[in-house]
Order: sequence, then structure tokens, then C-alpha cells
Amino acid sequence: MKEWVPPLAKRIARTTPLIDCRSPGHYFEKVIRSCLQRATIEGWLEGGSQTISRHIRLDRRSAQVPEQGAQDLIGGPKNFRRRKDDAVLHTPDGGWLSFSAVLRPYESQVEVLAYNFERVYDARASRWLRFDLNPSGHDNDHRGLRAHFHPSSDDLQFPSPIFAPHELIDLLLAPPIPPDDRKPRTKGEPSAPA
Repeated sequence: MKEWVPPLAKRIARTTPLIDCRSPGHYFEKVIRSCLQRATIEGWLEGGSQTISRHIRLDRRSAQVPEQGAQDLIGGPKNFRRRKDDAVLHTPDGGWLSFSAVLRPYESQVEVLAYNFERVYDARASRWLRFDLNPSGHDNDHRGLRAHFHPSSDDLQFPSPIFAPHELIDLLLAPPIPPDDRKPRTKGEPSAPA
């Protein structure tokens, strides 16, 4: 039987962006820094330029992916326990953003090899969203879930398109709340069945 629609993992792999920058360093300086600066100016991120300069960096050699030319983009320390005191990129809602990505030059552009972007939406870390792109060959790659997201649970994984790091920064820092004139759908505790 002919396969009319490629499996989901293959279709997702085709969403991998090539970033129109000449090197990971150029992308870091011109796109990532300006994206974070804009987020502070627009009030989506607290701390200003000093926080960005102190905690956001590009390591010239990747500790995650040993491929030639791979570099690590670091957006604060890993915060596995989701503790506010360990976060460095704070948001006005009491939450924070942390991220890392592996980038490499590819034919005068930048290729995204892996990433981990997490946005926590409150100080208690009860609501959060994480997007992962595991390195090629990871167990999730074999399961067809190399690119996935976690909706407030490390145990839940759903397929995701592959983003450029600046796209995830914009997506995760933009307010996810509906406009003020719309009533909230979450009413608190679910009622018991009748």
C-alpha cells in the first residue's frame, strides 16, 4: 500500500528552520540579544540589559552535541526543580524563562540541532510549558518525538513543530491570557458528576 501522508515525525523534521545569519555568533548578537532587549522594553521580561549581559551567552563549543562547529546558546542555568530563586530571566507575572539551544553554521546560515525552552507562568511553578528538540539519535528520536512539548507535566509529551530560538522566546514571553473582555474558561475545581 502506498504511503500517502508521511509519518508525523518526518513531517515535523521538515519544519526545521535554517536561520538567515552567517554564524551562531552573528545570530546571538543580532537576533537573540535584540529579541531579549525588546522583551524588556515591552515589559515582558524584567531585569534589563545587565541581566541579559550577565546570564545569556554563547559557548563556542557545545557540551551537548559534539558535532564540529556546534555551539551552545545558554539562557540561564538549568532549573530542574523549577525554583524561582534559581531563575535569572524573570517575568512580571512572577514566572520566568530559561532556555538552551545547540546551533551550528550550515552553508552561510545557522542550523538548530537541539533546544530546551521552558516558561513558568507563576511563582509556584504550577503552570509551565516546555518545548524540547532532542539531539538526533536520542531515545525520543526513535519514538518519533524528537520535537515535542510538555504542558505542565514532565510525563506528558506531545509532538511539536521545530522552532528557531528567537521564535520560542517571542512565543513564550507573549502574554498567553485572553483579552480582558473574554471570560475565563477555567472556573477552579471541577464539579462532581451528578
